[in-house]
Parts: sequence; C-alpha cells; structure tokens
Amino acid sequence: MRLAVALPVVIAIAAATAVRASACEIPGYAERWALASCFYQHETDDELHPGVLECFDAWRSSRSNDDCVEKHVLKTRLCENRLRWSDDHDSVAECVADDTFVPDVVKHGVGG
Repeated sequence: MRLAVALPVVIAIAAATAVRASACEIPGYAERWALASCFYQHETDDELHPGVLECFDAWRSSRSNDDCVEKHVLKTRLCENRLRWSDDHDSVAECVADDTFVPDVVKHGVGG
C-alpha cells in the first residue's frame, strides 16, 4: 500500500522538477554553472583543485532553492568576467541572453 501512495508522489515531484528546469531560459544544471564559475575564479578546470572545492562548497551552502535564479546569477557573474577579456558581447545583458555562451562543463559535465 505504501508503494501505491509513494509512487504517484515521486512521479509528481519528478514531473514538477522537469517542468521547472525546462521553464528556465538558461540551460544546464545550476551545479555545473557553479562549477564553471569556480573554475573561472581559480583559473583552472581541475574539479579537485582545493580552491574550486572550497568555492563549490561555499556556493552549495549559500544557494537558493530556485535553480533558475541560481543559473542566472552564475551566468551573469561569468558574463561580467568575460567582458573584461573578450569583446564578443557589448554588454552583460547581451552575454546572458546569448544561448551560445554555455561553458563546456555546463554542456558536458566534468571531464566531458
């Protein structure tokens, strides 16, 4: 009987999560955007770098429950940094709106 009650709840939660993720204009997982931000901050793509680990742990402990908000904040931060060394966007807003600006770790995961 418990399974009969629990299964629909699990399915509803999974469906709600999928809808919430697909409703966000920024693709990927918030965790991967956080990792990309930490990689940039520590100038490495080594997920085991002590600074990256510390950065990611700090993000996890302070993040909001809204993945879309988190992705927007993280992509904005990356775009602000990108504009310092690249002229492929005229503004942070243009960079954030650019669907092609998605770091490799966001697209493919670690080691991808």
